[in-house]
Amino acid sequence: MGTMRQINQKNQVTLPAHLLKSLGVKSGDFIEVELKGSNLILKPKRVEDVFTKADWKALDELVTRQVKAKEFTEYSSPEKARSHIKK
Repeated sequence: MGTMRQINQKNQVTLPAHLLKSLGVKSGDFIEVELKGSNLILKPKRVEDVFTKADWKALDELVTRQVKAKEFTEYSSPEKARSHIKK
């Protein structure tokens, strides 16, 4: 039998530390939540940032300029955003 947890007012659940440790999951990590029938399945996920710090800085500067000019660009992929900031 598993451990019972209560959902709080913000729809949050505290997961037992020993279970997270056994999966190698720590604060700030990501988990995938999936519904299978009447069960929630939680799976640890590793997320890699597709942008460098320099890319994020350039994107921030681009967005700041666009907001001031009331212009907005929507990108369909990280690669298209990266190509725009490299211009």
